[in-house]
Amino acid sequence: MDRNMRKLARRFEWKIYEELGIDKYEAAVVASRFARYIFRRYREQNIELPEKEIFVALDALISGKVKYEK
Repeated sequence: MDRNMRKLARRFEWKIYEELGIDKYEAAVVASRFARYIFRRYREQNIELPEKEIFVALDALISGKVKYEK
C-alpha cells in the first residue's frame, strides 16, 4: 500500500483532496474500488480508456460523482 501511495502522491496534488475534506486513505480506497468497476465495464464492452482507470476514478472523486462509504 505504501508503494502505491507514493506513486499516486507523485502524480497528484493531495492538497485538492484535503481541501475537499478527503484524506489519502479515503481517496485510495474509493479510487481503487471505482477503478476496478471502470476496468470491468470497459473490458466487457471492449473499449479502451484514454488513460489509466485510477486517474479517471480520482477525477470522479474530486468532481463528487463517487463518495467514500464506511
